[in-house]
Amino acid sequence: MNKKIYIFRFALIATALFLYSCIFSQDLTPIKLNNGSLEGTPRAGVAGGTAPVGWIDCSHDFQSSVDIQPGFFNVEKLPQDGKSYLGMVVRADESWEGISQRLRVPLKPKSCYNFSIHLARSDIYLSRTRTSTREENFSNPAKLRIYGGNNYCSKNELLAESPLIAHEEWKQYDFRFEPISKHTYIYFEIFYRTPTLFPYNGNILLDNLSDIIPISCDEEEIIQKQINPPIVNILAPIEDGLQVETSTFSFKANFANVPSRKYITFLVNGNEHSFNYNSSSKTVTAAINLRKQKNVIQIIASTSDGSSQETRKVFYNPPPEPVAKIFEPKVLTELADRSKMQLGKVLPLTNVFFLADSIRIEKENYHILNELKDFLVSNPDVNIEIMGHTNNRCDATFCNSLSEKRARSVVQYLIQNGIADRRLTFKGYGKSKPIASNDSSAGRQKNQRVEVKITKISS
Repeated sequence: MNKKIYIFRFALIATALFLYSCIFSQDLTPIKLNNGSLEGTPRAGVAGGTAPVGWIDCSHDFQSSVDIQPGFFNVEKLPQDGKSYLGMVVRADESWEGISQRLRVPLKPKSCYNFSIHLARSDIYLSRTRTSTREENFSNPAKLRIYGGNNYCSKNELLAESPLIAHEEWKQYDFRFEPISKHTYIYFEIFYRTPTLFPYNGNILLDNLSDIIPISCDEEEIIQKQINPPIVNILAPIEDGLQVETSTFSFKANFANVPSRKYITFLVNGNEHSFNYNSSSKTVTAAINLRKQKNVIQIIASTSDGSSQETRKVFYNPPPEPVAKIFEPKVLTELADRSKMQLGKVLPLTNVFFLADSIRIEKENYHILNELKDFLVSNPDVNIEIMGHTNNRCDATFCNSLSEKRARSVVQYLIQNGIADRRLTFKGYGKSKPIASNDSSAGRQKNQRVEVKITKISS
């Protein structure tokens, strides 16, 4: 074989190797995130607020933006890197927060990447909700989701998901991205435990985001240990500070991530109290004999993955003269004559108004609700629906949720005062059924109302 043939073959092999390298090799240059340390002047998030420099806020329009910590809502944890970090929350009204940015280099399909971030949870994160003026602790564990997309805040593909973050110390979490599509944007959001049995208030702290490092897809994937701390949700009473006039009280709560009743502690006024536990529905019920004035009810769930607790105060204020009397309506006069009662009849709970964005039943409304309770006691064959309404000063989703919670508050009051729950239903109609113009404050106040509809009358 002559020299020219050797040279030709060598050139052919070299060319093939070069072409193979160009076609199949992956660019291993790191993709650097803008402001990965989440540096910024600490501030509390506000509606329409902004994220740290280099990022776009992706929180729901009617809620506040992410928080640059520390120093707000009693969050005092030191940063893991630099001088600040990010605080994000999930809320019981089914809203949550997130941030996004455009990538300098797109994520490519059929490629692999490594990414790390430091995460923690603050045990104290005190804030007010849109439906309550009192502070609540947004301390329940939540998780981080990472999405790729083709615009800010878009969620075209879930790239990675953390376990529930229950620990208070900073920990590094390593993720592997294997996108199936090209993505020019990345989005980080906080989310509830999944599946979400019920929304709750929780938080995650984020700091020190790494570059996105291209790797060979042959490298072994890093698997995070799944942590599922318990979650406690009190169903009755719904809100703290309930005022009742009867000495017995029916308590109810349910759980997530609680294997059995041995992990549950139930306290009434600092003492352990007996309770019933339904293992299939993960529900606790208890009948409590209240002492006069303030009663503190506390339920705690503790497992190897962490602990969670909820507390409610119930005030027992017996009527000065607990004497049985014939029902004589003073406000709900349409209920006085049973012969005029009709199936489907709707009547307003006159003067039962709510403050803006509130579901709390004010004490001055109790006498009207007590008239309704007395009527139901005197007419055990009658069932009713409680109908909640709002004015037009909120979007449809929030209005529907708020009106339903107001109706549920009335139903809860009746149940706690002795009316069987099988006789009661509730529904929120939002702003769909105004009875006055929303152009004036007086009209708007009339529209944020509660009504009663007769749903059953036994013959």
